[in-house]
Amino acid sequence: MALSGHFLGAALRSLSKKVSQTTGIANSVASEDISNIKTVKAFVSEDRELLRYDDAMTEAVHLKTSMSIATGTFFGMIHLGISMIQLGICIYGGTLIRDGTMSSGGMISVVSQTMRLQRAFAGLSRTSSNLVKAISTCDGVYDIARRLKDDGSDGNDSNQVCPRTIEGHVHFLNVTFSYPTRTDVNVLDHMYLEIKPGTVVALVGASGSGKSTVGSLLEKFYEPSDGTITLDGRSLSTVDTQWLRNNIGMVDQSPALFASSVMENVRYGRPGATDEEVYDACRAANCHEFIQEFPNGYDEELGERGSQISGGQRQRLAIARALLKNPKMLLLDEATSALDSESERNVQMALDTLMKERTTLVIAHRLSTIVNADLICVMERGRVVESGTHEELLKKDGRYAQLYKRQKKERE
Repeated sequence: MALSGHFLGAALRSLSKKVSQTTGIANSVASEDISNIKTVKAFVSEDRELLRYDDAMTEAVHLKTSMSIATGTFFGMIHLGISMIQLGICIYGGTLIRDGTMSSGGMISVVSQTMRLQRAFAGLSRTSSNLVKAISTCDGVYDIARRLKDDGSDGNDSNQVCPRTIEGHVHFLNVTFSYPTRTDVNVLDHMYLEIKPGTVVALVGASGSGKSTVGSLLEKFYEPSDGTITLDGRSLSTVDTQWLRNNIGMVDQSPALFASSVMENVRYGRPGATDEEVYDACRAANCHEFIQEFPNGYDEELGERGSQISGGQRQRLAIARALLKNPKMLLLDEATSALDSESERNVQMALDTLMKERTTLVIAHRLSTIVNADLICVMERGRVVESGTHEELLKKDGRYAQLYKRQKKERE
């Protein structure tokens, strides 16, 4: 019985894992449709999305049915086995009573003990089934926990240190990286990059050249596959992750705002900040004026993902949040790429304030926004192929000059 339970339990675990995966896919489809409801309606795709969700749920239901049948078989075999044992005891016990080798009281005692054993085995089988389901359901959680332990993202790794000061001198030394889902493709290929303290370094290049990946590695969202990244001469892998992120301010092209007030969204950069400090940060980010025009001012609710305000306003609020955080280093990931000219001008003015006396890495699509950078690096296929100031790169008449002339002609 224990052996059959072991093999059936293994089959149940495999089925339970598949049920969790397919249910997760169905939930993901529903979540995507709800969050992108405007796009779904704009393309009149309601029926198509319902069909996609139905297909995902149908597969989950089929697997759930198979699992229910397997669970029923598991319980049935356990109870059948115990009942057959009890039947055998009754037959054999009857023979012993007939032969006079056993009393009827002894027989009743044996049968009652067998019934107690049956109840214990039934309870054990239910516990075993629930345990199998719980373990398979938690497999994904275990994977994340192991990953956090491996890369120290929980900030509790005793081998990581929190330096007393930060200058912002960053080195990428022969760094190679590929994403876990595509280990055969090197996004960065033996890349070298130096960011000196207090300077503005811009990364430009075509989509897919590895620009945003550099920022992700600097924030320790991933670890390089090969090579070393250093901060102030110390390997980034030995630096406490939470300390590092506390000292880096990030503004990207799609800033995340929460369904709360303006005050709470800006204060997210530093929860202990006073109201006056929030006001100062918003003034510096060139957003105090439009906040004052809201009916509720700084108490205005922004809606889910900041849906109640424009893209330029969201960007400036994200900059105010970064200013309030007062980081030593900045990571700007195409912070103005999705804005119109007027919004870009306002956001760029706020960015200029934010970048003062800070080590800044700018990932840019519009080259007009980085002409004043201390160093511009052109990336292709995961490597820096050109570097220099705006004037130096134009004189070289290389890849950067071609990109700049093309964008200038498009604007004209």
